[in-house]
Amino acid sequence: MKRKKQTGSPRELSFKIDRERLLEFSRISPAGRLDWLEEANRFIAQVDNGRLLKKWLAQRGGRTAA
Repeated sequence: MKRKKQTGSPRELSFKIDRERLLEFSRISPAGRLDWLEEANRFIAQVDNGRLLKKWLAQRGGRTAA
C-alpha cells in the first residue's frame, strides 16, 4: 500500500492498493474477512487507545477532532 502525496486539504488521505492485493482479499471467505477486520480493529484500539477512531469519526462528520 503506497501513500499518495498530499494535495489540497491536509485532511485528505488516499491510498493506492495494488490489484493483486485486492484479488487476494477477494479470495478470502466472508468469515475470514470479518476475522481480518476484527483483528485490525483490536490492533488499532491497542496502539491508539481510541484517539485515532475519534479523529476519523470527527472527520467523517465534517467536524475537527478535539
